[in-house]
Amino acid sequence: MTNIGKLLEQLAREEQQLRSTQFLAPCVTGGRVRTRVGGMVCTFAPQPRQFEGWGIFQVQTARIAALVEEADVFQVAEYLERFPRFRLRLAYRLRGQTWLAYPVSEADVRQRISGGVRPIPVHLVTEGSAFEVIAA
Repeated sequence: MTNIGKLLEQLAREEQQLRSTQFLAPCVTGGRVRTRVGGMVCTFAPQPRQFEGWGIFQVQTARIAALVEEADVFQVAEYLERFPRFRLRLAYRLRGQTWLAYPVSEADVRQRISGGVRPIPVHLVTEGSAFEVIAA
């Protein structure tokens, strides 16, 4: 069995290292940004609070991460490659860059995720119009 003291020391080292590194995260207005440290998800309030988009953040305190710069399209594409991709049809703009969308293929969604087929909020849509098909 692993010593709890060693685990806590390792987590403290990883947290300290996080303060000196930068991470990529999506951010919606009034939302939070997240990253993983030693298998644990850490959540931060972004600075500035009104930022909306993809950003490179650096941890300032245990609760705050500051925006260093906006992420470029290549960084965002690399990040998104880690997730399953679905074709969705934009239906209605909820506010800002957030749209309500519906899967183009209900069968595809049923096979790949649980919870049934339903409208899905899609954040950070920079370009799009009603009924346009997107990959998200």
